Amino acid sequence: MNKILSNSLSVISLYLAATQLVSLNYLPVLLILMASVSFLSAYLKEYRLRAELESRKTQRNELAMQTITDSLALQAGVVTPAVRVFRSGSLSAFLLRCGKTYVLALSEPLVDDASPAEIRGIIAHELGHLYHKDSLRRTGLQASTNVLALYIGVAAAVSGGGSLPAFLAGLPVICMVELFGAIFLAHFCQKQEFRADRFGKALTGTKGLASWLERYIGRDGASGGLFSSHPNLVQRVKRLR
Repeated sequence: MNKILSNSLSVISLYLAATQLVSLNYLPVLLILMASVSFLSAYLKEYRLRAELESRKTQRNELAMQTITDSLALQAGVVTPAVRVFRSGSLSAFLLRCGKTYVLALSEPLVDDASPAEIRGIIAHELGHLYHKDSLRRTGLQASTNVLALYIGVAAAVSGGGSLPAFLAGLPVICMVELFGAIFLAHFCQKQEFRADRFGKALTGTKGLASWLERYIGRDGASGGLFSSHPNLVQRVKRLR
C-alpha cells in the first residue's frame, strides 16, 4: 500500500502542475515527464540498493556462489551477474539491474542455510528473471500506469472546463487508476515469478527450488495476496512438483 501511495503522490504532483496549464496542448510534455520520473525513480532505487549492498557485503562464500552462477549462466545462455553475499537478518535473494550489468544478491543466512541443490535452484530462478528482463518489464508497466493515470485525470479535468471542481474530481480518478494498476502489476509480477520458477526447473530440475520453498513456507507462511509481488508459496511448490 505504501508503494501505491507513493506512485499516486508522484502522479498527483504533476497533475496539480497541470492545473496551471489548463490545456491539452501541454499534456504530451507532462506524459513524457511522468514516464521519465517513473524510470528515474526505479533507477535511483536500484542505485540505492546497490550502494547498500556494497556497504553490507561479505566475501564469505562469495567466490563459491560466483562459480555456481557462472556455470548456470553459461548453461542458460545469459550474461553472468556479479554475485554479492551480504549481511542480513533475513533469507533473501534478488537480482539487481545496474545499467547494463546485473548483480545477484544473496543474503548470508540464505547461503549458510540452503543446501547445494537448493542454492542452484535459487540462483537458476533469479537467472530466469534476467533472461526474461523482468525488472525492465516491471518498470515499464509501472511507468505506463502512471502515465495513464495522469492522462485520464488531466483529460477529464480539462474536458470539464478546467474549473477547480473539475480538477478536484480528477484526484480520486488518479487514485483509482493507480489502485487498479497496482493490482494488475502485482498479478503481472506473480506471473513473472511462476515463469522464473519454470526457468529454474528446466535449468536445475525440481528438487532444489521446490525443497527450499517448502522449507520457507514453514518459516514465513505461504505469503501471496492481491497486492503481493510474489505468488502463494504452496501454489509455487505444486507447479514445480
